[in-house]
Amino acid sequence: MKESLAVGLFRLAAHSFSRTHRVLWLDDMTATFRDALQQNPHPLSFTLRACGNAFGAGLLERFGRHPLPVNDHSPLVTRPSLMNSFLQDIRHGARSLRKSPGFSAVAVLTIGLGLGANTAIFSVLTGVLLRPLPFREPERLVSLWETRLDRGFTQTTFSRPNFWDVKDQQRSFEGVAAMENGAINLTGKGFPTELALGRVTANFFQLLGVTPLLGRSFAEGDDAPGANADGVILSYRAWRSWGGSDHQIVGKPLTLNGRS
Repeated sequence: MKESLAVGLFRLAAHSFSRTHRVLWLDDMTATFRDALQQNPHPLSFTLRACGNAFGAGLLERFGRHPLPVNDHSPLVTRPSLMNSFLQDIRHGARSLRKSPGFSAVAVLTIGLGLGANTAIFSVLTGVLLRPLPFREPERLVSLWETRLDRGFTQTTFSRPNFWDVKDQQRSFEGVAAMENGAINLTGKGFPTELALGRVTANFFQLLGVTPLLGRSFAEGDDAPGANADGVILSYRAWRSWGGSDHQIVGKPLTLNGRS
């Protein structure tokens, strides 16, 4: 049986629906019928059964005591399986998107941006709020800032003399440590590289309760005035990327800002 004849018979049978349903759903019903017809091994019997279902559903919608809702546009199968219904919904959605490419592009872009934004926000929340800090007793850690109301500063970093005064005179904390952020140039191994630098007091890692994976931490007195302490602790990322995960890197000289 030719497909064009079968489709014509189905559309003729579907005219038993009211004009409102035909305007809204006839094209989609026809497309669904054509897809199902192409997959059916017995096109003649399938066409006759589908036409009968469509004609009966149309009469029920037009003259029945309980008209079909406007979104019931699949009279081909009286009790479709869950998978068939799911596939038909996918095909119907694909046809609707194909009819309006501009709207489809905007919808896909909007959904993509929404998913990307949600993923980014969740990643930040996980790293900042949900995942605990990798330190000993992170709930006891606090940040100290200097206030200079006479100059309009309510939260500024300590000057070095003020920090040492606070460290020596405070009695409220188990310990006070400081870190000064900066950058430094690494040379002597391939292309020069700028690395993020953190100058810390000798008790910094001890106060956080962390120990280096290789080598030792800073010793007490390394930060004392006049101490000739040129030790460097690499971050795990720098050790992996620049140091090549070398387990023998401890004790090897580094050239930083021209000093070895």
